[in-house]
Amino acid sequence: MQLLKSWPIALLLLLIPGCTPSRSVASLSPTPPTVAQTEEKPPFTPPDAEQRMDALGRDPEPIFTHLVGFFEPIPAPGSRDWLASHEETGQTYRQYELSLPNRPDEVRSKIYILPLGKFEEDDPPLEQVREYTGLFFGLPVVLLEPSSKPEVTKRTNDFTQQEQWHAGELLDLLESKLPKDAYCLLGVTMTDIYPDEEWNYVFGLASLNRRVGVYSLARYDPEFFGDSRGENWRVDGLEKSCKVLAHETGHMLGMAHCIFYDCLMNGSNNLGEMDRQNSFLCPICLRKLKHALGIDLHKRYQDLLQFFERNQLEEQSEWLRKVLR
Repeated sequence: MQLLKSWPIALLLLLIPGCTPSRSVASLSPTPPTVAQTEEKPPFTPPDAEQRMDALGRDPEPIFTHLVGFFEPIPAPGSRDWLASHEETGQTYRQYELSLPNRPDEVRSKIYILPLGKFEEDDPPLEQVREYTGLFFGLPVVLLEPSSKPEVTKRTNDFTQQEQWHAGELLDLLESKLPKDAYCLLGVTMTDIYPDEEWNYVFGLASLNRRVGVYSLARYDPEFFGDSRGENWRVDGLEKSCKVLAHETGHMLGMAHCIFYDCLMNGSNNLGEMDRQNSFLCPICLRKLKHALGIDLHKRYQDLLQFFERNQLEEQSEWLRKVLR
């Protein structure tokens, strides 16, 4: 993708753009438009059924063909959606295999989560996010003690008048704190972040080679925009936090944006698109996860179902009950 010059793999929803396994980033509204944004591009055409099956690869295990019936094909994008403004060629399972993705090993086997700045009692529950991450990836996950307000470049956003932290400098800070046994270290903050002066904001940013990433929950919080969180905030905040962290960590495993199905690894260009995003990996992306981590997928689904039921995430629970019948 041309927009970001040399930024490392981007992340979350908005961010995570085009996804070569080595970089990607995107934002809701970069401040001046660049040449890449204004050039005429052919509209994105969703892959057909044959192309989707080709992307799944040869001789898939039965669980992957079973799951095909539980995922909708990716729809044509709306005018403000990710694929309307970002060229994505997709990543088949075979391409993922050949990319030799960065995988956990005997030395680097843990995911670390570092809260950056202040988290209040009513903010998204990080202990539950930690638990979910471990169930999703089948790896040990360590929630570190919160770090104080980081010494990085800060600015006031022109649109929101809220403080923002420089995401690239946060990656530098995280790299300096990377534990020796970490597969990756993910910073999470309730403060808005931005990658460059030309960008309005990003949801997150990560570097595959450096094994660090940072994401902000600020814009998922209604209070950021002056609204009430509402009675369902704890459930909504947990759901969004889990989706964002799983998407980002998927990038850390070398997984590009998905252009084949309605999938957790779809790119996303705005909050509405992120809210519509699937909580689950489509068969193609799930096969990549199995290749990277060698996990028992049936047990993984059972464990995730128990988590969703305990935390009143009914839509996700019902989907898993259907899959596991």
